[in-house]
Amino acid sequence: MKTDPECPTLYDLTQAAHQDSKRWFPEHCNDLQYHVLSLVGEAGETANALKKGLRGSLTYNEALNEVGKESIDVFIYLLNIWAILGIDPLEALRMKTELNEDRFGGDK
Repeated sequence: MKTDPECPTLYDLTQAAHQDSKRWFPEHCNDLQYHVLSLVGEAGETANALKKGLRGSLTYNEALNEVGKESIDVFIYLLNIWAILGIDPLEALRMKTELNEDRFGGDK
């Protein structure tokens, strides 16, 4: 399936992120544990940036900027995890949404 290079799919992004990982960190590119632990670390950095904003160590705008930067790192690790697992994120989201609708939908 051809995709528009100006509008990549999430699956395209998983493949691109994984190619970057292979170039930048070849010893860890297929290491699921490494990517999951890195994801958790980046999520912690995202939370820490928000905490610094709440306690006043950063201004509100500085905190938002840091949360934005760290959350992109979270997204990159998610893309790599999905690539390693061979998951198409949009298809997985559709399936999970259907499951959740069956479990939690308003008709219950």
